[in-house]
Amino acid sequence: MKWSLTITELEKVGACTRALEKLRPHFSSDEPIDPARAIELVGFWDVLYACKWLSPEHDMDLRMFACWCARQVLHIADDSRALAAIETSERFARGLASAEELEAARAAAMAAPAAWAAAAPTSQVQPWAASWGATWQAAAPWVTASDWDAAWDATESAQIQIFLAMTRGTAPWQIKDKS
Repeated sequence: MKWSLTITELEKVGACTRALEKLRPHFSSDEPIDPARAIELVGFWDVLYACKWLSPEHDMDLRMFACWCARQVLHIADDSRALAAIETSERFARGLASAEELEAARAAAMAAPAAWAAAAPTSQVQPWAASWGATWQAAAPWVTASDWDAAWDATESAQIQIFLAMTRGTAPWQIKDKS
């Protein structure tokens, strides 16, 4: 996945003004925004949210990222519907499952929170929703505030590392797809 968003492109689609104001001093209008620097400036969740404006050629990677996030909390869900939805979404991303199969998996997964965002319909992949949901699921079992914060931070940190690998073309599914 080649990071290809610019401030000009984000302005055209009505991206968050607050985030744009934080990015403008660091990037020229038509300069590709470096994702690692953008995370430092506006935060991971805003960067993930901006992914919805990437061109459709990035859908496969964004869906695979959402699946990766969901897989990280699959052990908490302990629900076969969650695994089926994630696997169907991965197959869909690779062109090996139909939209109808994806919708059936999504419908079944609605009761399996770890997977529903990964199995979103084709035009609605929301990596930030899957990432946030996975982070929430990972942190939810913790009782104390300090444990909650540690679980949240660890999960978010892992997601950031995989996200950045994805923007460089080195995420696990990208390497597997090249072999």
